[in-house]
Amino acid sequence: MPKFPSLSLFLFLAVAALAISIILPGADGQTLASSASFSGSVSDSSGARVASASVTVSSPEKGITRTFKTDAEGNFSFSLLPAATYTLSVQAPGFKTFKQEGIMLAVGQSASQSVTLTIGSIEQIEVTAVAPLLQTENANVGAEISTKQITELPLNLRNVFNFVELNSSVNNLSQRQTISSGGQQGSADQDVSFFNFGGGYFGTTAFLLDGAWDASEGWGGVIYVPSPDNVQEFKVQQNSFTAQYGWSTGNVINVVTKSGGNQLHGDVYDYLRNSALDANNYFNN
Repeated sequence: MPKFPSLSLFLFLAVAALAISIILPGADGQTLASSASFSGSVSDSSGARVASASVTVSSPEKGITRTFKTDAEGNFSFSLLPAATYTLSVQAPGFKTFKQEGIMLAVGQSASQSVTLTIGSIEQIEVTAVAPLLQTENANVGAEISTKQITELPLNLRNVFNFVELNSSVNNLSQRQTISSGGQQGSADQDVSFFNFGGGYFGTTAFLLDGAWDASEGWGGVIYVPSPDNVQEFKVQQNSFTAQYGWSTGNVINVVTKSGGNQLHGDVYDYLRNSALDANNYFNN
């Protein structure tokens, strides 16, 4: 007689399938939280929408190129774009090619832009003055800390979360902040991020690192503080969160690390801070 799989095998497969179904949506949420989206419409000079136009966004530093055909209403949409600077190019038969460089997408941003094509022979119209992108997809209120700020502003103890205090109505109950050049991990001596926003409770802030949870459930602070050289940017979400940020009753601090580019580069440094380097005082003599 043929032997059938035991009941324990069926139970194991069922539990494994359930675990996978739970983990995968979480991974999608992490990706959404650490990326940006870009949408818009294409029309001609009379305002009529242009269908089947070829819309391309590219980022040389990320090595990304994505192309989308506008729908019947002339709309296009790109999702899950890494935070970076992009070039927008739009082409359609009978129209001049539209090109715009320097479009900056921040972490968690949902930006939109309308493009107007000009009728004419094959030639290119390049936009050099970049207008601020409108965010009409959601009502998120927050502030971005850019790579330029992280690189050029003074930073005590190389703790990038100190930049959160650049936002209004923020209080940081920070005490022992021992940190090494490779980052910081949770320990009994770590009290780095008890942020208070607008008089709210301490320990209710959510910390995300590349979309993954980075906050301690036990004491409410951050688990790992990345080195400033590894951080591309981060955003402080203050209210009106979308669904992917619904993990906390407080604010959300979303950090995105650098993913590299199309050129080999890097930094070498050493970081040391202890009492042996302190200035001498009168009572030591």
